[in-house]
Amino acid sequence: MLEVERLSSSHDRAGFDSGVEALDRYLQQTARQHFAKGISKTWVLVEEGAKDPKPVQGYLTLSLCQVLADAIPEKWARGLPRQAGAMKLGRLAVARSERGKGLGKALL
Repeated sequence: MLEVERLSSSHDRAGFDSGVEALDRYLQQTARQHFAKGISKTWVLVEEGAKDPKPVQGYLTLSLCQVLADAIPEKWARGLPRQAGAMKLGRLAVARSERGKGLGKALL
């Protein structure tokens, strides 16, 4: 069984391999710094009960942002304030070894 946890030092970031270098490097080198600075939050998918360091099977990063009504189609902007709070999906990756199992969908 899998569970989603907020990224912490108990997760094996170095062993993560999505096959996309930029996504791997973000998890390995930047995600925890962004969390500490309040830029974004990263959640990881791990095997329930895994021993530390827990292998990461997938991850997603979210950040808060603002959407300006002028920047979206009028049909969607109607009734919204000039600025609306939103959540932005920054990154989503699944380990190469876990592809095709629906883990990306599960993270969303």
